[in-house]
Amino acid sequence: MEANTRRLDAVAVCVANVLTSVVATCLYYTELYHLRAAPAFATQLNAALQAALCALCLALLDATRLAPRRREAPVAPRAWLALALLFAAQNTLEIAAIDALGPERGSLTAVLQQAVVPITLLLCAVALRRRYGALHLLAAALVVGGVALAYLPAASAAGVPQGWLLAFVASRVPQAAANVFSEVLLERAAEAAPPRSGWDALRTVLRAGLWTAALGLLFNVPSALIVSAAKGREAIPALLEDYREGARCLLLSDGEGCGGAWVAVLAFALPGVAFAVSEFQVVQKTSAATYFLLVALQLPLEAVALSMPSIMGRYASTSRSSVLYGVPVIVGGLVCWAIAEMRRSSQRGKAACLALDTAGPAENALAVNLCDGPSSTSCAASPEEG
Repeated sequence: MEANTRRLDAVAVCVANVLTSVVATCLYYTELYHLRAAPAFATQLNAALQAALCALCLALLDATRLAPRRREAPVAPRAWLALALLFAAQNTLEIAAIDALGPERGSLTAVLQQAVVPITLLLCAVALRRRYGALHLLAAALVVGGVALAYLPAASAAGVPQGWLLAFVASRVPQAAANVFSEVLLERAAEAAPPRSGWDALRTVLRAGLWTAALGLLFNVPSALIVSAAKGREAIPALLEDYREGARCLLLSDGEGCGGAWVAVLAFALPGVAFAVSEFQVVQKTSAATYFLLVALQLPLEAVALSMPSIMGRYASTSRSSVLYGVPVIVGGLVCWAIAEMRRSSQRGKAACLALDTAGPAENALAVNLCDGPSSTSCAASPEEG
């Protein structure tokens, strides 16, 4: 029963992550259209709002006694710094590359974005010594192939600056590392102070969101300076001008498209934080690799939503029927991954049950827990899984 509850929780978190991703992406694009002259300002503003909302949610958990404050697993400051630095490195390379490649190559970057899937598998195998079965590898291949099938018809590599293509692919490395690192931190926190309820697990996730956003405010500054320098501008004056333009647009509605900027920012704030929190929850309840497979599913759904005038209005992008072809392939990959994870969980449970006959009292307690089902699906499969 407990194992089934955990599986249902994991499924619910994954569904919530996909839905909040589509909503948050549409609202994020709308916000950027209003603040398009000040991307660095928008990045800092969103980080500040995330930190503030996570802190508010933590305070509400304390006030309502849904999850009273208790002893929590200490996390070394350098761990939070490393995590925030990885996210900042990802944003630096990604934003610079997307800007240099231009919107006409958006579908090409969508294909390249899926490089994060094999990179994540590789990092899990090397850093965490995890092993994957053939079904996991097939699932990853289907996801990458499905996204390529959806976007390649609209992609044109002619005249594409190869250096920026490499920079974009390189941005997937810190992204994958950040999520694998998040998985390790959340696992250690759960082992040191096991959550007594779902509210305790939510507190851990909110704490991660608060620290990464707050420290991101610091790392976003050098990231923006690097982006400005890569564009051939004087870094510091360009960054200060970005901040001035953003503040003027937001506070004075001074500039093209600035009307309603506050509405767009506030509309994105809560869904944006909900999505950030759901990312950590997916990693907490499943794995970093599973999270990236969900990202691949979100991609065509977001493309469809962004192309619908009923959702985006005058900001709707060009509709591509090709994205619909890739969705079944991507879903097939997700199904393969889910089956592989269920097989792995079943194998671990059977092994734990067999160990009950020969283990001592302490080992029996652990075996009983495993026999009931693992608390989460790990980054990868066992060596025996096919």
